[in-house]
Amino acid sequence: KESVVQMLSPQERNFPFAPSSEGTQQVDNDTLYQTFEANNTIIDVHSWCSPGNETNNDSIRGQCATALLKQLEEDGFAYVRAPLDVPTCESALKFTKMFLQDANENVRRSCLVKDRAKRGYSPFNTENFASLLGLNNGGKNDLVRKFRLGPLSSANGTKDNSNDGGTSVNNSLLQPNVWPRGEDWNQAVEFQETIQHYYSQIASASNAIVSAICHALIQQHVELEPSLRPLMSRWSGSDNDNTPNNDSSILTLLGYRTGARHRQGKKKQFPLVAAHTDVGMVTVLLFDRGQECATLQRRASPNENKKAPDTEWVDVPLPPLVEGKDPIFVVNVADCLSELSGGHLPSTLHRVVPSGTGEHTNKNPATRNGCALFVGLDPHQKLLFPSRKEENLNGEETKEGYSMTFEEWRKQRIARAQSALSSPPGS
Repeated sequence: KESVVQMLSPQERNFPFAPSSEGTQQVDNDTLYQTFEANNTIIDVHSWCSPGNETNNDSIRGQCATALLKQLEEDGFAYVRAPLDVPTCESALKFTKMFLQDANENVRRSCLVKDRAKRGYSPFNTENFASLLGLNNGGKNDLVRKFRLGPLSSANGTKDNSNDGGTSVNNSLLQPNVWPRGEDWNQAVEFQETIQHYYSQIASASNAIVSAICHALIQQHVELEPSLRPLMSRWSGSDNDNTPNNDSSILTLLGYRTGARHRQGKKKQFPLVAAHTDVGMVTVLLFDRGQECATLQRRASPNENKKAPDTEWVDVPLPPLVEGKDPIFVVNVADCLSELSGGHLPSTLHRVVPSGTGEHTNKNPATRNGCALFVGLDPHQKLLFPSRKEENLNGEETKEGYSMTFEEWRKQRIARAQSALSSPPGS
């Protein structure tokens, strides 16, 4: 047999002048990136991320904002190209995998806190995503590990804390971050530095994206200006770039891996994460090439349903990260921005389903890892929601709508879902 006479392992057998595997992978990634660009509408948000650049005049910014709004009006979904460093994104995904997949479970559990929905580590099946729609899924719908962190510092004096497991503060949305300790994991320091750096970059880009969306909405729906203008002024200038902030944006690291649900067969296959919408302003998502593990899907838009009536869900891929090309991200509209827009922007209904053949073993699972920034606001930020009878908001009523803080709205949003969840069918 050939295996008997071969002196080299299959991994070492190469034609003498063949290009290195790294070079081949780079060519493949370039091709994948270009193919993705050719087949998808991608909005370049550079002009909003770098407002001080002389080339980013009002006309360019206006065109960008209008194009972004057009994409989001369909189903609350868009692809954007943002000026983040590729090495920063690569490192964030790398350390996400190291912490959520490769590290010992004891390391992850050292980051457990009482309020897992806002900070620290959250193991498999500890949350009910279906409840966000007021649904009882009837089964496990949270087959993903998560690690959450918020702002690195804030005006109320809270700071990251790696040792106390999440000391309580006045507002749960602004509690300190919790990190693994060096004595538990030798990658702890680099993990924290890498994820903090990614948070800073993606938070800045995400705030610019929200400003662009609000600008376009006001241009087309002037009646929304009282609701949206405060959000734009909060992020529009550089005067407060170096000051602490109370924004409650949460970066969630996500780790999926193959398991029993991947081997159920597609006819009986249940989602890894149930269909849901997000709660804040927008979600900005980056993930790796784990096609053999998990697939993000969004609900098909009305136009897509017309073209293919049997299509209920649409896969949401991303191209690989390529040095010299700006990263591409998924943007989902979340419930708060949808309501502030008076319903002009729908929240994105999405889920995560198993993918691949299911042939991977427990000892050698396939994985998919991602970084999702859930953009929030200062909990005390006063918001004005356009008056809509069906929303049954309990804030202070004005002639323009209902006024309440972001924290008040968020509590009401979750309470409405929980109320629907606990109500008898048909009530």
